Amino acid sequence: MQPRHRAAQVLTVLILLAAFTLIHPQAAHAAACTTQASGNWNAPATWDNCGGGIPGAADTATINDAVTLNGNVQVAGLTVNSELNIHTYNLTVAGGSVNIFGT
Repeated sequence: MQPRHRAAQVLTVLILLAAFTLIHPQAAHAAACTTQASGNWNAPATWDNCGGGIPGAADTATINDAVTLNGNVQVAGLTVNSELNIHTYNLTVAGGSVNIFGT
């Protein structure tokens, strides 16, 4: 492989990585999401500090208001200070801690 061709490949990969980071900024860091209102887990209006979204696998979630799980969810850490309604869905906490002070 010629050096110029290899340099062009490396440059292309770097540009793609930079573009991905700009397009998906949440992938670069985890959020410490907290509820700002009662509601469904998958409603962005329920959450604060989540970048306008909902808690994901890399994020921690602190529940200070009544939240209803309406789909399977994975987070890195969970604190429940209020009410969490899980129903028949799965809530997976991978790699972090679980603190339950509510119901």
